[in-house]
Amino acid sequence: MFRKICEKAKRVEVDWFGGEPLLSFDALCAMNDKFTILAKQSEVEYCHSITTNGYHLSEEVVTYLATTPLSVLTITLDGPPDIHDACRPLKGGGPTFWTILKNIKNAVASGLKVSIRVNTTTRNVDQIPELYTLLAEHGLKNKIEVNVQAVVSSPANPCESHCLSGYDFAHRALAIYKRAAKDGWVVLPPTEKMRALGFCVGEYPNRFITDLNGNLYRCGQMFETGSVGRLGSDGTIHLDTVPNDLWVKKDPLQFSECRDCPMLPICMGGCNMKRYHKPGCDYCLDWKHDLPEFLEVLVLNEENIRSASSH
Repeated sequence: MFRKICEKAKRVEVDWFGGEPLLSFDALCAMNDKFTILAKQSEVEYCHSITTNGYHLSEEVVTYLATTPLSVLTITLDGPPDIHDACRPLKGGGPTFWTILKNIKNAVASGLKVSIRVNTTTRNVDQIPELYTLLAEHGLKNKIEVNVQAVVSSPANPCESHCLSGYDFAHRALAIYKRAAKDGWVVLPPTEKMRALGFCVGEYPNRFITDLNGNLYRCGQMFETGSVGRLGSDGTIHLDTVPNDLWVKKDPLQFSECRDCPMLPICMGGCNMKRYHKPGCDYCLDWKHDLPEFLEVLVLNEENIRSASSH
């Protein structure tokens, strides 16, 4: 598949995730090195990223990644130590937070771009400000990104009882961002670099997720139930037109509630997974529920960006 893509593409991006990709680091290196060679031979620009829990982000791993075209290293921290360790313990129940934090500091010191993802539920939303404080105390303020993301219940991850509604998440997340912004954190991208806030990469025609069996998906929440095609043994992509078109041919103007909404085109019609696979679910852009607060956070954020750049 990679060879075939390189025949037509000018740029190819790969994100390694799992499961936990660093548990198969040798395989990741072998594939990544091969992709780098193939892209160079085809005069194609290549970069990669990794989504990891960060526990196995050893000095050996960081040293290798620093020599590669790595765009971003996304690491999950679901709160301060007690919260994170309760959510993400070792198989035997042991803690993971402090090992991950040490690895993050090493990655940043090595020049890697690090983005922290905080998977937000009713269980940890009140403790997330403590995480910002702790990261700042360890010298990571504005040296990393921190992204607060709502956990969504799905067939692959049923967890409805702990999920925040779109309305609740918008208010809680904006309160978290506002507090962090008042403390000097850059909490959002600069406004000139913001794309449509609700436009999911699952809608890109040439973007796929593949599992170990060669099944293709548009959304990481839709494993096992939402395949849009599969890979042939020769690397050819075979798409199932009906489910695939739900993603790549969605026109927000076909929905009356979108045509009458002032958030269009910022939201691009909201979340496809929620719209098509979770009937009755709020698929709108979260910030719609508290736009004045969002605009205030944007202003604070721009001030922090200017302040950070002047230093």
